[in-house]
Amino acid sequence: LAFGTQYAYPAYASSTALLKDKVSEKDLAQWVVFWIVCTSFAFLEQNVLYAVADYLPLYWELKALAFLWLVHPDYLGALWLWHRKLKAIHAKFDVDVYPTVLQALGPLGKAAEPEAAELATESDAKKAM
Repeated sequence: LAFGTQYAYPAYASSTALLKDKVSEKDLAQWVVFWIVCTSFAFLEQNVLYAVADYLPLYWELKALAFLWLVHPDYLGALWLWHRKLKAIHAKFDVDVYPTVLQALGPLGKAAEPEAAELATESDAKKAM
Protein backbone atom coordinates (compact mmCIF):
# COMPACT_ATOMS: atom_id res chain seq x y z
CA LEU A 1 0.00 0.00 0.00
CA ALA A 2 2.81 2.41 0.89
CA PHE A 3 4.65 1.63 -2.36
CA GLY A 4 1.51 2.29 -4.39
CA THR A 5 0.85 5.68 -2.79
CA GLN A 6 4.50 6.72 -2.85
CA TYR A 7 5.58 5.54 -6.31
CA ALA A 8 3.06 3.69 -8.50
CA TYR A 9 0.10 6.09 -8.64
CA PRO A 10 2.27 9.25 -8.66
CA ALA A 11 4.37 7.89 -11.53
CA TYR A 12 1.23 7.21 -13.57
CA ALA A 13 -0.48 10.51 -12.69
CA SER A 14 2.60 12.67 -13.23
CA SER A 15 3.44 11.05 -16.55
CA THR A 16 -0.12 11.51 -17.86
CA ALA A 17 -0.18 15.11 -16.64
CA LEU A 18 3.21 15.97 -18.14
CA LEU A 19 2.57 14.25 -21.48
CA LYS A 20 -0.41 16.47 -22.29
CA ASP A 21 -0.05 18.94 -25.15
CA LYS A 22 -0.15 21.87 -22.75
CA VAL A 23 0.91 21.20 -19.17
CA SER A 24 -0.92 23.35 -16.63
CA GLU A 25 1.05 25.28 -14.05
CA LYS A 26 -0.95 23.52 -11.34
CA ASP A 27 0.04 20.05 -12.58
CA LEU A 28 3.66 21.03 -13.00
CA ALA A 29 3.90 22.46 -9.48
CA GLN A 30 2.05 19.48 -7.97
CA TRP A 31 4.29 16.84 -9.46
CA VAL A 32 7.62 18.63 -9.20
CA VAL A 33 7.03 19.36 -5.52
CA PHE A 34 5.75 15.82 -4.94
CA TRP A 35 8.83 14.19 -6.46
CA ILE A 36 11.16 16.49 -4.51
CA VAL A 37 9.35 15.59 -1.27
CA CYS A 38 9.31 11.90 -2.24
CA THR A 39 13.02 11.67 -2.98
CA SER A 40 13.90 13.72 0.11
CA PHE A 41 11.79 11.43 2.27
CA ALA A 42 13.30 8.32 0.64
CA PHE A 43 16.79 9.63 1.43
CA LEU A 44 15.79 10.46 5.00
CA GLU A 45 14.12 7.08 5.42
CA GLN A 46 17.16 5.17 4.14
CA ASN A 47 19.67 7.07 6.24
CA VAL A 48 17.85 8.05 9.44
CA LEU A 49 14.38 6.57 9.81
CA TYR A 50 15.39 2.95 9.13
CA ALA A 51 16.13 2.53 12.84
CA VAL A 52 12.80 4.02 13.89
CA ALA A 53 10.52 2.34 11.35
CA ASP A 54 10.50 -1.05 13.03
CA TYR A 55 9.74 0.32 16.48
CA LEU A 56 7.22 3.04 15.66
CA PRO A 57 3.66 1.68 15.71
CA LEU A 58 1.70 2.26 12.50
CA TYR A 59 4.73 3.74 10.73
CA TRP A 60 3.86 2.25 7.33
CA GLU A 61 0.19 3.22 7.64
CA LEU A 62 1.04 6.81 8.61
CA LYS A 63 3.54 7.02 5.76
CA ALA A 64 0.90 5.76 3.30
CA LEU A 65 -1.62 8.32 4.60
CA ALA A 66 0.88 11.17 4.29
CA PHE A 67 1.74 10.25 0.70
CA LEU A 68 -1.93 9.71 -0.10
CA TRP A 69 -2.62 13.26 1.07
CA LEU A 70 0.22 14.54 -1.13
CA VAL A 71 -1.14 12.92 -4.32
CA HIS A 72 -4.92 12.53 -3.92
CA PRO A 73 -6.74 14.59 -6.59
CA ASP A 74 -9.16 16.05 -4.03
CA TYR A 75 -6.39 17.27 -1.70
CA LEU A 76 -3.27 17.83 -3.84
CA GLY A 77 -1.12 18.16 -0.74
CA ALA A 78 2.09 18.81 -2.66
CA LEU A 79 0.46 21.77 -4.42
CA TRP A 80 -0.77 23.06 -1.05
CA LEU A 81 2.76 22.77 0.37
CA TRP A 82 4.13 24.77 -2.56
CA HIS A 83 1.60 27.61 -2.46
CA ARG A 84 1.19 27.91 1.32
CA LYS A 85 4.68 27.17 2.61
CA LEU A 86 7.48 26.86 0.05
CA LYS A 87 6.75 29.48 -2.63
CA ALA A 88 7.54 32.46 -0.38
CA ILE A 89 10.77 30.86 0.81
CA HIS A 90 11.77 30.02 -2.76
CA ALA A 91 11.02 33.54 -4.02
CA LYS A 92 13.70 35.05 -1.77
CA PHE A 93 16.36 32.68 -3.05
CA ASP A 94 15.16 33.00 -6.65
CA VAL A 95 15.79 36.74 -6.65
CA ASP A 96 19.29 36.28 -5.22
CA VAL A 97 20.44 33.15 -7.03
CA TYR A 98 18.79 33.26 -10.48
CA PRO A 99 21.09 35.97 -11.96
CA THR A 100 24.14 34.06 -10.66
CA VAL A 101 22.91 30.84 -12.27
CA LEU A 102 22.37 32.62 -15.60
CA GLN A 103 25.85 34.10 -15.39
CA ALA A 104 27.35 30.68 -14.60
CA LEU A 105 25.58 29.16 -17.59
CA GLY A 106 27.39 31.58 -19.86
CA PRO A 107 25.99 31.46 -23.43
CA LEU A 108 23.22 29.10 -22.36
CA GLY A 109 22.10 31.61 -19.74
CA LYS A 110 21.93 34.34 -22.36
CA ALA A 111 19.59 32.19 -24.42
CA ALA A 112 17.33 31.82 -21.37
CA GLU A 113 17.24 35.54 -20.54
CA PRO A 114 14.59 36.59 -23.12
CA GLU A 115 12.34 33.74 -22.04
CA ALA A 116 12.83 34.63 -18.36
CA ALA A 117 12.05 38.27 -19.06
CA GLU A 118 8.89 37.26 -20.90
CA LEU A 119 7.81 35.04 -17.98
CA ALA A 120 8.50 37.84 -15.50
CA THR A 121 6.40 40.25 -17.56
CA GLU A 122 3.52 37.76 -17.69
CA SER A 123 3.82 37.19 -13.93
CA ASP A 124 3.70 40.94 -13.24
CA ALA A 125 0.65 41.30 -15.50
CA LYS A 126 -1.17 38.51 -13.61
CA LYS A 127 -0.35 40.14 -10.24
CA ALA A 128 -1.74 43.47 -11.46
CA MET A 129 -5.11 41.86 -12.23
